[in-house]
Amino acid sequence: ERAMAIVNDALQTTALQNERGLAKARIVVCGMFLLRQLGLYSGEIFAGKAKDCIIAAALVVAIAASAFYLLKTSPSSPLGRFQVFFAALDVGLFVCSTFPVVLWPERDYEGILLTPFAGVGTLVNVSAGMRLHRGYALSTATATMFFFALLCVVDVAVWGERVHWDAGEVVFYAIEIGGAGVVAVLVASRTLDLAARSAERAIEAERARERLGAYVGREVAEEALADDEIVMGGSRQHVAVLFSDLRGFTTYSEKLAP
Repeated sequence: ERAMAIVNDALQTTALQNERGLAKARIVVCGMFLLRQLGLYSGEIFAGKAKDCIIAAALVVAIAASAFYLLKTSPSSPLGRFQVFFAALDVGLFVCSTFPVVLWPERDYEGILLTPFAGVGTLVNVSAGMRLHRGYALSTATATMFFFALLCVVDVAVWGERVHWDAGEVVFYAIEIGGAGVVAVLVASRTLDLAARSAERAIEAERARERLGAYVGREVAEEALADDEIVMGGSRQHVAVLFSDLRGFTTYSEKLAP
Protein backbone atom coordinates (compact mmCIF):
# COMPACT_ATOMS: atom_id res chain seq x y z
CA GLU A 1 0.00 0.00 0.00
CA ARG A 2 2.85 2.39 0.78
CA ALA A 3 4.49 1.54 -2.54
CA MET A 4 1.28 2.14 -4.47
CA ALA A 5 0.72 5.42 -2.63
CA ILE A 6 4.16 6.59 -3.76
CA VAL A 7 3.44 5.37 -7.30
CA ASN A 8 0.13 7.21 -7.46
CA ASP A 9 1.62 10.45 -6.14
CA ALA A 10 4.49 10.29 -8.63
CA LEU A 11 2.22 9.43 -11.55
CA GLN A 12 -0.28 12.14 -10.63
CA THR A 13 2.47 14.74 -10.54
CA THR A 14 3.92 13.62 -13.87
CA ALA A 15 0.51 13.27 -15.51
CA LEU A 16 -0.41 16.78 -14.34
CA GLN A 17 2.75 18.21 -15.86
CA ASN A 18 2.11 16.30 -19.09
CA GLU A 19 -1.52 17.47 -19.25
CA ARG A 20 -0.44 21.09 -18.90
CA GLY A 21 2.16 20.50 -21.61
CA LEU A 22 -0.50 18.99 -23.87
CA ALA A 23 -2.75 22.00 -23.24
CA LYS A 24 0.03 24.35 -24.36
CA ALA A 25 0.75 22.23 -27.44
CA ARG A 26 -2.98 22.10 -28.24
CA ILE A 27 -3.17 25.89 -28.14
CA VAL A 28 -0.23 26.21 -30.54
CA VAL A 29 -1.31 23.52 -33.01
CA CYS A 30 -4.98 24.46 -33.02
CA GLY A 31 -4.04 28.12 -33.23
CA MET A 32 -1.99 27.46 -36.37
CA PHE A 33 -4.85 25.47 -37.93
CA LEU A 34 -7.31 28.22 -37.01
CA LEU A 35 -5.13 30.86 -38.67
CA ARG A 36 -4.99 28.63 -41.74
CA GLN A 37 -8.77 28.31 -41.76
CA LEU A 38 -9.24 32.05 -41.37
CA GLY A 39 -6.67 32.80 -44.04
CA LEU A 40 -8.01 30.38 -46.64
CA TYR A 41 -11.71 30.06 -45.81
CA SER A 42 -12.69 33.22 -43.95
CA GLY A 43 -15.33 33.99 -46.59
CA GLU A 44 -16.90 30.55 -46.20
CA ILE A 45 -16.85 30.86 -42.41
CA PHE A 46 -18.58 34.24 -42.36
CA ALA A 47 -21.01 32.98 -44.99
CA GLY A 48 -22.00 30.16 -42.64
CA LYS A 49 -20.67 27.24 -44.68
CA ALA A 50 -21.18 24.19 -42.46
CA LYS A 51 -17.85 22.46 -43.01
CA ASP A 52 -15.64 25.45 -42.32
CA CYS A 53 -17.78 26.65 -39.41
CA ILE A 54 -17.65 23.27 -37.67
CA ILE A 55 -13.87 22.98 -38.06
CA ALA A 56 -13.29 26.56 -36.90
CA ALA A 57 -15.67 26.14 -33.94
CA ALA A 58 -13.91 22.93 -32.84
CA LEU A 59 -10.54 24.68 -32.96
CA VAL A 60 -11.84 27.65 -30.98
CA VAL A 61 -13.34 25.37 -28.33
CA ALA A 62 -10.08 23.43 -28.01
CA ILE A 63 -8.03 26.61 -27.65
CA ALA A 64 -10.45 28.17 -25.17
CA ALA A 65 -10.69 25.03 -23.02
CA SER A 66 -6.90 24.60 -22.94
CA ALA A 67 -6.34 28.26 -22.07
CA PHE A 68 -9.00 28.12 -19.34
CA TYR A 69 -7.34 25.03 -17.86
CA LEU A 70 -3.91 26.68 -17.78
CA LEU A 71 -5.23 29.92 -16.30
CA LYS A 72 -7.58 28.47 -13.68
CA THR A 73 -5.31 25.69 -12.38
CA SER A 74 -1.83 25.63 -10.92
CA PRO A 75 0.98 23.09 -11.45
CA SER A 76 -0.03 21.51 -8.12
CA SER A 77 -3.79 21.34 -8.75
CA PRO A 78 -5.40 17.87 -8.81
CA LEU A 79 -6.36 16.53 -12.22
CA GLY A 80 -9.89 15.57 -11.26
CA ARG A 81 -12.02 15.09 -14.37
CA PHE A 82 -9.74 17.16 -16.60
CA GLN A 83 -8.10 14.08 -18.12
CA VAL A 84 -11.46 12.61 -19.11
CA PHE A 85 -12.55 15.92 -20.62
CA PHE A 86 -9.37 16.49 -22.63
CA ALA A 87 -9.22 12.87 -23.80
CA ALA A 88 -12.76 13.29 -25.16
CA LEU A 89 -11.85 16.70 -26.55
CA ASP A 90 -8.93 15.28 -28.54
CA VAL A 91 -11.12 12.55 -30.03
CA GLY A 92 -13.72 15.20 -30.79
CA LEU A 93 -11.10 17.25 -32.64
CA PHE A 94 -10.33 14.24 -34.81
CA VAL A 95 -14.01 13.76 -35.62
CA CYS A 96 -14.69 17.47 -36.25
CA SER A 97 -11.66 17.87 -38.50
CA THR A 98 -12.40 14.85 -40.72
CA PHE A 99 -16.13 14.18 -41.05
CA PRO A 100 -17.03 17.70 -42.25
CA VAL A 101 -14.43 17.29 -45.00
CA VAL A 102 -16.21 14.10 -46.09
CA LEU A 103 -19.77 15.42 -45.79
CA TRP A 104 -19.08 18.76 -47.52
CA PRO A 105 -16.09 18.13 -49.82
CA GLU A 106 -14.31 20.55 -52.13
CA ARG A 107 -14.65 20.32 -55.90
CA ASP A 108 -11.31 18.56 -56.31
CA TYR A 109 -12.02 16.14 -53.46
CA GLU A 110 -10.57 12.64 -54.04
CA GLY A 111 -11.11 11.01 -50.66
CA ILE A 112 -10.37 11.76 -47.01
CA LEU A 113 -7.25 9.59 -46.98
CA LEU A 114 -5.68 11.81 -49.61
CA THR A 115 -5.99 14.85 -47.33
CA PRO A 116 -3.78 15.73 -44.35
CA PHE A 117 -6.72 15.54 -41.93
CA ALA A 118 -6.63 11.75 -41.52
CA GLY A 119 -3.30 11.99 -39.73
CA VAL A 120 -4.85 13.90 -36.84
CA GLY A 121 -5.74 10.55 -35.27
CA THR A 122 -2.06 9.78 -34.82
CA LEU A 123 -1.52 12.95 -32.78
CA VAL A 124 -4.58 12.16 -30.67
CA ASN A 125 -3.28 8.68 -29.79
CA VAL A 126 0.23 9.92 -29.02
CA SER A 127 -1.14 12.55 -26.65
CA ALA A 128 -3.23 9.88 -24.90
CA GLY A 129 -0.06 7.99 -23.97
CA MET A 130 1.31 11.04 -22.18
CA ARG A 131 -1.57 10.85 -19.70
CA LEU A 132 0.14 7.79 -18.15
CA HIS A 133 -3.13 5.94 -17.71
CA ARG A 134 -3.84 2.62 -19.41
CA GLY A 135 -7.58 3.21 -19.48
CA TYR A 136 -7.37 6.61 -21.18
CA ALA A 137 -4.79 5.40 -23.69
CA LEU A 138 -6.78 2.28 -24.58
CA SER A 139 -10.16 4.03 -24.79
CA THR A 140 -8.72 6.85 -26.92
CA ALA A 141 -7.02 4.41 -29.30
CA THR A 142 -10.22 2.35 -29.59
CA ALA A 143 -12.37 5.42 -30.26
CA THR A 144 -9.93 6.80 -32.83
CA MET A 145 -9.75 3.51 -34.74
CA PHE A 146 -13.55 3.20 -34.66
CA PHE A 147 -14.06 6.67 -36.13
CA PHE A 148 -11.30 6.04 -38.68
CA ALA A 149 -13.08 2.90 -39.90
CA LEU A 150 -16.42 4.74 -39.92
CA LEU A 151 -14.80 7.60 -41.81
CA CYS A 152 -13.63 5.28 -44.58
CA VAL A 153 -17.04 3.60 -44.82
CA VAL A 154 -18.88 6.92 -45.08
CA ASP A 155 -16.37 8.24 -47.60
CA VAL A 156 -16.91 5.28 -49.93
CA ALA A 157 -20.67 5.15 -49.38
CA VAL A 158 -21.25 8.85 -50.12
CA TRP A 159 -18.51 9.65 -52.62
CA GLY A 160 -17.64 6.27 -54.11
CA GLU A 161 -17.04 7.60 -57.62
CA ARG A 162 -14.81 10.46 -56.45
CA VAL A 163 -12.72 8.46 -54.00
CA HIS A 164 -9.30 7.57 -55.39
CA TRP A 165 -7.58 6.10 -52.36
CA ASP A 166 -7.18 2.34 -52.26
CA ALA A 167 -6.37 -0.40 -49.78
CA GLY A 168 -2.78 0.83 -49.57
CA GLU A 169 -3.80 4.12 -47.98
CA VAL A 170 -6.18 2.33 -45.62
CA VAL A 171 -3.43 -0.02 -44.44
CA PHE A 172 -0.97 2.86 -44.09
CA TYR A 173 -3.24 5.00 -41.89
CA ALA A 174 -4.49 1.97 -39.97
CA ILE A 175 -0.91 1.06 -39.10
CA GLU A 176 -0.01 4.68 -38.34
CA ILE A 177 -3.03 5.47 -36.17
CA GLY A 178 -3.31 2.01 -34.63
CA GLY A 179 0.43 1.82 -34.06
CA ALA A 180 0.35 5.15 -32.26
CA GLY A 181 -2.45 3.79 -30.08
CA VAL A 182 -0.45 0.64 -29.26
CA VAL A 183 2.60 2.74 -28.40
CA ALA A 184 0.44 4.97 -26.18
CA VAL A 185 -0.87 1.96 -24.23
CA LEU A 186 2.63 0.50 -23.92
CA VAL A 187 4.07 3.81 -22.73
CA ALA A 188 1.39 4.17 -20.07
CA SER A 189 1.80 0.54 -18.94
CA ARG A 190 5.58 0.62 -18.96
CA THR A 191 5.68 3.89 -17.04
CA LEU A 192 3.36 2.47 -14.39
CA ASP A 193 5.52 -0.66 -14.04
CA LEU A 194 8.71 1.38 -13.74
CA ALA A 195 7.12 3.66 -11.17
CA ALA A 196 5.97 0.64 -9.16
CA ARG A 197 9.48 -0.82 -9.17
CA SER A 198 10.98 2.49 -8.14
CA ALA A 199 8.46 2.77 -5.32
CA GLU A 200 9.27 -0.75 -4.10
CA ARG A 201 12.97 0.12 -4.05
CA ALA A 202 12.20 3.31 -2.16
CA ILE A 203 10.25 1.29 0.41
CA GLU A 204 13.09 -1.22 0.74
CA ALA A 205 15.57 1.61 1.26
CA GLU A 206 13.33 3.16 3.89
CA ARG A 207 13.02 -0.15 5.72
CA ALA A 208 16.79 -0.61 5.65
CA ARG A 209 17.24 2.92 6.99
CA GLU A 210 14.78 2.23 9.81
CA ARG A 211 16.48 -1.04 10.75
CA LEU A 212 19.93 0.48 10.68
CA GLY A 213 18.61 3.46 12.60
CA ALA A 214 17.82 1.16 15.52
CA TYR A 215 21.55 0.75 16.12
CA VAL A 216 22.95 4.09 14.98
CA GLY A 217 21.57 7.60 14.64
CA ARG A 218 19.34 8.45 11.68
CA GLU A 219 21.97 10.79 10.27
CA VAL A 220 24.57 8.01 10.35
CA ALA A 221 22.12 5.55 8.78
CA GLU A 222 21.28 7.94 5.93
CA GLU A 223 24.95 8.66 5.32
CA ALA A 224 25.77 4.96 5.23
CA LEU A 225 22.94 4.16 2.81
CA ALA A 226 23.83 7.11 0.58
CA ASP A 227 27.21 5.57 -0.27
CA ASP A 228 27.27 2.90 -2.95
CA GLU A 229 30.38 1.38 -1.36
CA ILE A 230 31.65 1.70 2.19
CA VAL A 231 35.37 2.47 2.21
CA MET A 232 37.20 1.30 5.30
CA GLY A 233 39.41 3.77 7.10
CA GLY A 234 36.96 6.09 8.83
CA SER A 235 37.60 9.76 9.57
CA ARG A 236 38.88 11.87 12.45
CA GLN A 237 36.39 14.16 14.16
CA HIS A 238 35.38 15.44 17.58
CA VAL A 239 32.71 13.30 19.25
CA ALA A 240 31.02 12.98 22.64
CA VAL A 241 30.84 9.49 24.16
CA LEU A 242 28.59 8.38 27.02
CA PHE A 243 29.15 5.09 28.86
CA SER A 244 26.23 3.91 31.00
CA ASP A 245 25.17 0.86 32.95
CA LEU A 246 22.05 -0.36 34.76
CA ARG A 247 22.54 -1.15 38.45
CA GLY A 248 22.00 -4.87 39.11
CA PHE A 249 21.44 -5.70 35.45
CA THR A 250 23.92 -8.59 35.41
CA THR A 251 22.26 -10.30 38.38
CA TYR A 252 18.83 -9.63 36.90
CA SER A 253 19.74 -11.05 33.47
CA GLU A 254 21.12 -14.25 35.01
CA LYS A 255 17.61 -15.08 36.24
CA LEU A 256 15.97 -14.62 32.82
CA ALA A 257 15.61 -17.05 29.94
CA PRO A 258 17.90 -16.52 26.94
